[in-house]
Amino acid sequence: LIGDEAQALTQTLEMVQVGRVKSIQGQWTRVNAQTVCLHGDGEHALLFAQRLREAFAASNIAVTAS
Repeated sequence: LIGDEAQALTQTLEMVQVGRVKSIQGQWTRVNAQTVCLHGDGEHALLFAQRLREAFAASNIAVTAS
């Protein structure tokens, strides 16, 4: 779980755009991300979801309801 918002945004964009995530040990692992799951029970969950949506829009990443 990433607590730092900027780091979480960066990792999510990397996952969606490039298809990889960095492990805790610093190694890159390939992924084919079709969805992004947000933990909604955090104090700042809604604000983070809004910022993530803005980051996706700025990067021309389509967001659809499942």
